[in-house]
Amino acid sequence: MMLEEIPDVDHIVRHVKPTAFDEGRVLGAAFGWLPKQQGDGLSVNWVERAEGDTEHDKIEFIRSRRRLVWKKSHRLAILNVGRVRAEAGKKMEALGLNQTAVVVHDPLDATDKWPADPTHALIAGIPNNDSPEAEAVYDCIAACVERHVSAMP
Repeated sequence: MMLEEIPDVDHIVRHVKPTAFDEGRVLGAAFGWLPKQQGDGLSVNWVERAEGDTEHDKIEFIRSRRRLVWKKSHRLAILNVGRVRAEAGKKMEALGLNQTAVVVHDPLDATDKWPADPTHALIAGIPNNDSPEAEAVYDCIAACVERHVSAMP
């Protein structure tokens, strides 16, 4: 199945635990991930795909579809898709990695336990290990964070 690429002008959010913050700044550790299946990527949510008229409404919709335990101390990092794609791509090229960062829509179906999540997306094509190269890419993505908001209302 071909996944829809998210437009460069749009935004994604990533759930961030307090251990991935330092003096109010999101650290690269917030973007580390391990694949669960073939073709997997770093789990994020597509803001513009959420229901609502304002960014606040869209974030509330994303909160209502979460499948992880979020606490008041957690944050949602907001990033521009085009900047993530470009900066991660430049970093991977500089590191000699033959990979291409893509940000794709990956909606989740409803289950017995969870409602459908039409905002779920992936940052694919980035490293997924604890190598120095992967950490450099994660730090590069963290530098793309425009702002962050509370994960809980």
